[in-house]
Amino acid sequence: MNRRLWMSVGLVVAVLGVGAAGKRVLGWVDRASRTVGWPALAGVAVVAAGAVVVTGKRRQRSGYAEPWRTVIHMGRQGRSASAIAQATGLPQDAVRIALAPVPVESFQRGNSFRSSRPDDPARRSDAPPRSSR
Repeated sequence: MNRRLWMSVGLVVAVLGVGAAGKRVLGWVDRASRTVGWPALAGVAVVAAGAVVVTGKRRQRSGYAEPWRTVIHMGRQGRSASAIAQATGLPQDAVRIALAPVPVESFQRGNSFRSSRPDDPARRSDAPPRSSR
């Protein structure tokens, strides 16, 4: 089935569920506000929101970084490609490609197509001609 279809089905079910449960939640909030008072309920809501934010920050820090950084970090720790793939959920081929050594291109010193160095003043075209004696 199409992912969008399932997402729309889930959204409809959630909206209908919230509509039915919303009446119960509003009834509970009304009874609690009469018993405890609005300032106490607001304090509880602020504490709950703070706990959600702190928990979210901790999960964000403890989770994995970008996939390529995680692969490189785990590779430096000496883990095998299959272990990294299993831990990150990436295909083994992608992990092996990320961990493959990259050749550094270096220019070879040696003879070029020129017969002399370009900075040789005797070979420059604007140099005065040599006199033949």
